[in-house]
Amino acid sequence: MELQIINQQEVLGKNFTIYGTADEPLFLAKDVAEWIEHSRASEMLKTIDEDEKLMQTILASGQKREMWFVTEDGLYEVLMQSRKPIAKQFKKKVKAILKSIRRTGGYTVSPETVNEDALIYVLETQKSMRQRQDVFEADLNYLKAEQPINPDVRLDLEKTRKKRVVACMGGMDSPAYMDKSLAKRVFQQAMNDFKEHFRVSRYDLLPKKAIEAAYAYWKNWEPSTNLKMEIQACNSQMSFDFME
Repeated sequence: MELQIINQQEVLGKNFTIYGTADEPLFLAKDVAEWIEHSRASEMLKTIDEDEKLMQTILASGQKREMWFVTEDGLYEVLMQSRKPIAKQFKKKVKAILKSIRRTGGYTVSPETVNEDALIYVLETQKSMRQRQDVFEADLNYLKAEQPINPDVRLDLEKTRKKRVVACMGGMDSPAYMDKSLAKRVFQQAMNDFKEHFRVSRYDLLPKKAIEAAYAYWKNWEPSTNLKMEIQACNSQMSFDFME
């Protein structure tokens, strides 16, 4: 036997249809999923008991089809489980509609109710849009911050590094700097220290959010104690040789 429609209207901006009878109302599962923005009605049905859902025949697109429905208890259970703000509003509306149908045999929508439903729907939609916009902006800011530095910044940081290393070795005319082997080890340590501190494998992978920290790093960088002693010894020995 084909299931009958006992009420059909718009509730909170959604198409709302009640099937069956006033005493045993049924609700199309895919409609319920749409009301609470559930992506899959089949998954939603798994969350309720067997006696809260059933298959019934309805006329859809000109053909009789077997469709899943939820009972009144099943509907309340689904709405209660949903985290969507609109679910709570739907529960109130459904109870009011069913109460009216059972008392009077029908449900009359007053202008005040229509306006209230429309206002609630608009407010819920605006809230959802603001939340999505906040998430989008947060994701965008995160991507901007995590994006690697551009080539110009990389080159400038390399110049800053070289300037700092040269200064730590005593200047470009210092014996330590002119000692190619020693200079190479100092530059290598500077690069290794930088990569370890910022956890990057290459200079050009430094995220944009770390640019200021990178400049501050080179401003304060120092060679290890052992290298400092080698630099001092090299510069001191050359000065001693020059004095002799």
